[in-house]
Amino acid sequence: MRTLKALTLLGLLEESSHVYWVRDPKTMAVMYVNHAYESIWGRDRGSLYMSPLSFLDGVHPADRQKARLMFEKTMRYEPNSTEFRVVNPDGSVHWIRDRSFLIKNGSARDVYVAGIAEEITSSREQPRRVSHALGRKEFVLLAGGIAHDFNNVLTAVVGNGSSLLRDSTLPNNAHDKIKAVVHAGLLGKGLAKELMEFSKPVTSELFIVDLNELIYDLVPTLRDFVGRSVEVETSLASDVPIIRGDSDQLRRVVLNLVLNARDAMARGGRLTLTTCQGEAGDWGIQRRLPYQRPGRLAVMKVTDTGCGMDLATQAQIFKPFFTTKAEGVGCGLGLCIVKRIVHHHHGHMNVWSIKGEGTTFSIYFPDASLERLS
Repeated sequence: MRTLKALTLLGLLEESSHVYWVRDPKTMAVMYVNHAYESIWGRDRGSLYMSPLSFLDGVHPADRQKARLMFEKTMRYEPNSTEFRVVNPDGSVHWIRDRSFLIKNGSARDVYVAGIAEEITSSREQPRRVSHALGRKEFVLLAGGIAHDFNNVLTAVVGNGSSLLRDSTLPNNAHDKIKAVVHAGLLGKGLAKELMEFSKPVTSELFIVDLNELIYDLVPTLRDFVGRSVEVETSLASDVPIIRGDSDQLRRVVLNLVLNARDAMARGGRLTLTTCQGEAGDWGIQRRLPYQRPGRLAVMKVTDTGCGMDLATQAQIFKPFFTTKAEGVGCGLGLCIVKRIVHHHHGHMNVWSIKGEGTTFSIYFPDASLERLS
């Protein structure tokens, strides 16, 4: 009867999704571990019998010390419970809660340590997903309030700066500096507006815009933003088509791309803003822009000589809240906002980058002069 019960218990343990294990604390040897070890750790359980500490090889490097301390407590006959991550050979990550307790086999001297390691990945990730959703909602509400107050401050800056610009007695150098302040204020107001409307679709009426004129007017402000260590150059083609757009939103596009370029050139470098005439085939994809007949596109490029990006980073840069910057520096909305604005203008955006060599963002807009011909 005892044999039957033991076989039944063993069968149940082998079918369990939890890892059950028994160790001899005097020798550290593994007396028993069930089949679930192989599915969770992704390693043959025979390796654990041969090398009792080999389970640590599968523990996430950041959690390995915690798992080692758990093991040391276990070997000192100290029951404990610890949570850590296990990384399988295929790269998948599993959160584990490992609990141990003492069992006696007849005499007080015959003591073993048994444990249960259960996967808690879903329970660990669900609160994080909820927290992220709540955090995003709270972020939008908080950002909207801050942006509203910030917009009021900038309104005063722009208003007073504009009044000063009408003062004919100002020397030219003061006039240029105040103009740069007003430009910065207008850009800030635009950013505040975009932040308040982040969760809403981008909507605005589009008018005829000359990209060359827009960039030319922005250059003094951009030089102030990037600092003396970055050289700002322009290459504006005389035959670039006019586009239909929102000047405020397009300024935000340029500002976001320039600020990213500045951050990529911490030791200085060269920033180039280019406009040119392009063809639909320049996209590298088979798609036509609205209003676009085969032929011209207006192209705007922002190029830096900074640190560049690998392909994995390039694949994520337009995702909301993705950022390569240090914690607390940037919220990862800049390029997401840029992409939304470009799409609102019926445009398309490409990025070219090589790690260590720099980055170019190319934006393609429909030629507004062809609208009446469509």
